[in-house]
Amino acid sequence: MHTDASKKGISYILGQRINNRDFVINYGGRALTDAEKNYTTSEWECLACVTGMTIMAFAG
Repeated sequence: MHTDASKKGISYILGQRINNRDFVINYGGRALTDAEKNYTTSEWECLACVTGMTIMAFAG
């Protein structure tokens, strides 16, 4: 899983490498709430991981 975060939102991409080729399995993102905008950069990255894993658990 790859994640990214900024002051405006978070995103995640779940991929798989097969025979040296990358394939996207799922991706998503969302805006931060007012409370989440106060988090540190590390917390935003963790939030992106947790959000991605939670969404994929339901898609599962």
